[in-house]
Parts: sequence; C-alpha cells; structure tokens
Amino acid sequence: MWLRSHRQLCLAFLLVCVLSVIFFLHIHQDSFPHGLGLSILCPDRRLVTPPVAIFCLPGTAMGPNASSSCPQHPASLSGTWTVYPNGRFGNQMGQYATLLALAQLNGRRAFILPAMHAALAPVFRITLPVLAPEVDSRTPWRELQLHDWMSRSTRT
Repeated sequence: MWLRSHRQLCLAFLLVCVLSVIFFLHIHQDSFPHGLGLSILCPDRRLVTPPVAIFCLPGTAMGPNASSSCPQHPASLSGTWTVYPNGRFGNQMGQYATLLALAQLNGRRAFILPAMHAALAPVFRITLPVLAPEVDSRTPWRELQLHDWMSRSTRT
C-alpha cells in the first residue's frame, strides 16, 4: 500500500514540475529574443527563413545575377500599406488583423515587417508578405493617423 501511494506522490510531483516549467516559459517568452531552440522536440517543424517580398525601386540597377527584369512602374505598389509593430504579442495580433482588414476594404496591398513576422509566424499561418528591409529603408513612407474609436471623444 505504501509503495503505491509513494509512486502516486512521485508522479504528481513530476506533473507539477512539468506544468511549472511550461508556465514559466509561457510567462517569460519575451525573455528569449530568438525563441527557444525546440527543434529537437519538434523535428517535423522546419526552421526556414520567411518569404520576403522584393520590389525593384525606381533607379535600382539590375545586377548580372538578376533572375528577372523588374517592371518599370508596378501599379500595385501605388497603394502599399504596412504597420510598424508595437507592443507585445496580443497587440501585434491586433495590428496584423487591422492592417489586413483595412487593406482589403480599401483595395490596397499590405505588407508586414520582419519583426512582426518573427513574432506571429511561429503561432499563426501568416498570409501577408514580408517587406524587405531594403525596401522599407528606401521607401518614402507617408504616416497615416487613424482615429481611435475607443477614445473618450466618441463616447456618448
């Protein structure tokens, strides 16, 4: 009888330890900037680089190794929208959803920055393309101010 209850206590203690480690990693996930290297635990999940959208900007010289020619003035780039990711995971989820909805409703193309892709892609299937850092640094962005519908001015 004593061996059986001792075994149950050991299993319960082991279960509490495992759940505590999982809870600790969940709470402190922001402490690991490059994520946890769990490829041993999940061998079927490949660590691949995210797809990056590359566009030829005006004045870009085509190198000898270029695989295709760039169109002179792509019409789809005239209304490209992106968002700078701010906040933690939940905020970035909201920013992604808002960007996607606004772009679809207004007939614009939407791109996300690599930082947002790195935060959301391990959990969600991301459909928006990633904007290349070269394009981000060379594009003259115009910042749009959105009305905060949760502000006091909209309360009745």
